[in-house]
Amino acid sequence: TISSISSGINAEYGVQEQQMAQEEELAREMASLRTKEMQDSKLRQQIRETSHEIRELEAKLKAGYMNKERAAQLAEKEARRQEEIFYEEQLAKTLQDEWNRAQDLEKEQERLKWESSKMYQQQLEYQLAEQEEAKRKAYEDFLREKLLIDEIVRKIFDEDLREAEDRLTKQKQTQAYIEEFKKARELW
Repeated sequence: TISSISSGINAEYGVQEQQMAQEEELAREMASLRTKEMQDSKLRQQIRETSHEIRELEAKLKAGYMNKERAAQLAEKEARRQEEIFYEEQLAKTLQDEWNRAQDLEKEQERLKWESSKMYQQQLEYQLAEQEEAKRKAYEDFLREKLLIDEIVRKIFDEDLREAEDRLTKQKQTQAYIEEFKKARELW
């Protein structure tokens, strides 16, 4: 049993050693990679600093990025300007529509007012015409009644005149009779 424990410990120890060896190898490879990256970075920097063409390309690249950024800013500014123009046009259209509606409403109110005034004028003219017709009929009635009254007065006057003439005639006859009677008496 001790030998089995001992062999188990040795096996475990062997696994640990193997693991440590692998980790050390991995650490060496990583250090080597880091060193290589640093060397590459320094080499690139050295090439950039010493190579005229690369510096020009780098400057052109920076200028391109700046131009791209400036173009994006200009495009954004233009988009905002277009949006403002659109908003102002919509506002102007809305205001124009409101003004047109107000004008239409005012015209409709004027039309209704004119129609009301016209109707009132027609009613007044109708009432005046009715009043004139009533006056005309009243005057015609007055004239008819006056003619009737004048006719009655004339008839009464004619009758009174006839009676007066009859009385006068009778008086003359009576006077003539009296005169004849007197003459006849004187003759007797």
